[in-house]
Amino acid sequence: MFQSLNNVKHKQKIPRNILNFPPEVCLNNYLEKEIQNIFRPFNYAFILLLSSKYTMQDNYITPNGKLRTFLSCMSASYVSGVGFYYMISNKYLEYNSSVYSITVVTIVVQLIIIGYCFGVILIMVNNFVFSQKNILLIVTIQTIGKNINLSKVVKNFIVGNWIAILIPSAIYAGIQGSFYIFYYIIDYTLVLATLCTIAFLAFELELVYALRVIVLLRKYLQGWVQMVSKLNYDQDDGYDCVKLFKIYQNILQAFELYKAVSQFLVIGLHLLSSQKSFLKRTLIL
Repeated sequence: MFQSLNNVKHKQKIPRNILNFPPEVCLNNYLEKEIQNIFRPFNYAFILLLSSKYTMQDNYITPNGKLRTFLSCMSASYVSGVGFYYMISNKYLEYNSSVYSITVVTIVVQLIIIGYCFGVILIMVNNFVFSQKNILLIVTIQTIGKNINLSKVVKNFIVGNWIAILIPSAIYAGIQGSFYIFYYIIDYTLVLATLCTIAFLAFELELVYALRVIVLLRKYLQGWVQMVSKLNYDQDDGYDCVKLFKIYQNILQAFELYKAVSQFLVIGLHLLSSQKSFLKRTLIL
């Protein structure tokens, strides 16, 4: 399925840093325009949030360089540091005047801080550990797309990706803006909290990214099923059957890669769900 980088037919400018990576990463990592358009919204968002999974440049996809890895580590460290500061200083209590609700507010806010800090650190570790598998997943999806014609579906899917990025971002901006409007309090601690809130958005978008990838894989699987249903069994379709079998193998590989790169995220979701259940019981009591 893969070929050596030297045999790539596309005469495009190859990034200099591509030769610094292991051979298994440099196999057929040229990206067509369609696959770039599919993942570009999330790639831009993750770059801005200092949590990029890979580098898409000059029509090639490669692992993150040292600078992006360093910035991702700094972002996770910053969020953890500010979160710890808020927990020990109880700064959030300045915005609550009810004595009877101080205990509830303390429990809720501290659990939220712990949960989101854990999520940001989890993303950083996941992106580093599964860097090559994230790239291989994109390349495998591209291979599937070359053999299953879903051009109309893909165009709508790309629009959906942009919407999926903009809606959570707008919600976060609205929540943060309303906080400034209603409290009229701006100090250095609020600025620190705002920057943390922006970093927390990476975890929310990570969930959206995972959902969009699984939706895309399901669409390709449905397209494959339609191709199988159109086979003419009265004729010799041996070549078509072999081709369909190879496509199916690629789809299975894509699902396995998706499972591998998403396993940490599933753990994080389970912990956050348990946290939300605890918060509901606390608020009821």
